[in-house]
Amino acid sequence: MLLQNAQRNLLGTTSQVYKFPDDLNSVGSLQAAGINGIPPGANGPLAFIPGPINIGFTNPAGGPGSIIPPGNNYPGTVDGIFTTFFPGTPGRTVFVPSASGFVAAGTTLVDSYAFYDYVVDTTSLMPGANVGFVKLSENASPLPRDRVYFNYSYFHNALIGDFRSDVNRFTPGFEKTFADGWTSIEVRTPFAATVANTQSIDPHDPCGLADARAVEFGNMSVIFKSVIALGQTWAWTGGMQVMLPTAGNTVLNAGPDGPEVVRVENESVRLMPFMGGIWAPNDVWFNQALLQVDTAANGNPAFIAVPGQQPLQEVGQLRYPSFMYLSFATGYWAYRSTSTRLTGFSPIAEVHVNQALQPSDVIQGQQYRLGADYGIVSLVNGLVGCNFEWGDRSTLTFAYVTPLGGGVDRWFDGEVRAFWNWRFGPQNRLTRVQL
Repeated sequence: MLLQNAQRNLLGTTSQVYKFPDDLNSVGSLQAAGINGIPPGANGPLAFIPGPINIGFTNPAGGPGSIIPPGNNYPGTVDGIFTTFFPGTPGRTVFVPSASGFVAAGTTLVDSYAFYDYVVDTTSLMPGANVGFVKLSENASPLPRDRVYFNYSYFHNALIGDFRSDVNRFTPGFEKTFADGWTSIEVRTPFAATVANTQSIDPHDPCGLADARAVEFGNMSVIFKSVIALGQTWAWTGGMQVMLPTAGNTVLNAGPDGPEVVRVENESVRLMPFMGGIWAPNDVWFNQALLQVDTAANGNPAFIAVPGQQPLQEVGQLRYPSFMYLSFATGYWAYRSTSTRLTGFSPIAEVHVNQALQPSDVIQGQQYRLGADYGIVSLVNGLVGCNFEWGDRSTLTFAYVTPLGGGVDRWFDGEVRAFWNWRFGPQNRLTRVQL
């Protein structure tokens, strides 16, 4: 397609639709290869779309992202072409502005390209993401402690891939200290009422899912924690959280009784080192902070049934992106008593920053794309809550969490938390403080 720099109309009366090679699936890849026009190895033309075609643009030679969706009968024509590549698989075509744009083809002309994806909606293909990846700052203290606990979180309208659903997550766990309380080991075992690991494309709703509610086990964590420095009113600690691939594999079937078309096996181990500090200058005020980095030691093998080829074939590995987690908390004991069963009450406030360190992982090629393309996300959540303490060992915490961002930076619309802790080791003002 040729477009004059000074005008917003395509020259000629038709536009041609091709299937480009897998390594040339964006204007950026064409620019990098020095290609203008139709690249070698392109399949087509598969269709001719009558014109003139009006294409609006932001910058005529601006490369990817510089044109808006073409009008006319583009979507219907492209839909028809994609169904020949994916016979029997329901879905829809989606214009990809980040891949579409212009490549210079001379001093007065540019070649314009409109790239489309064929999409079948699924939940997240990342194993365990439907339960959620539990970071350290959810019901934790930087200080090693002896305790058993139970966490409950209700996420309203949680984002799971391209799908939103309410999630009820439950996390029992325990922590035991060693070396006179200077180090500890902790185990967390999350499970949730959430979307199922195995999904089927609903034949009556091609862009929907047949099973959006199930009880699934998540990826459990083992946490090693140690004191680096300790004072009477403060502590500085560090350690490592290891998230193990204990959740089920992710499977997508072509209909309730259809064959597997996608499978992602849960094999990724995540390494999550952290450092934390706690400061309780008196018996009333307490503050703490945690910094944690979350990265994958290996990926999850992904398999797909390429049209016309059986059985499933491995096409790469999906990796959850690396994250940095930064959390701050403050609170004070507004009520203290030793003569009643309720021995303490404290309001708390927290801020949690979850910053991705790399774009979300996507596998693309051979007429498919696996994974949700979120780009680099920045999630900031605010929390308000309170602690109720019974005796000197049992604490019940209630909190509400709200995201402060929008779009893909808003992974849920709201979270209600309820945590219970029973501490069975030595107690002091520091051991009573927790996120």
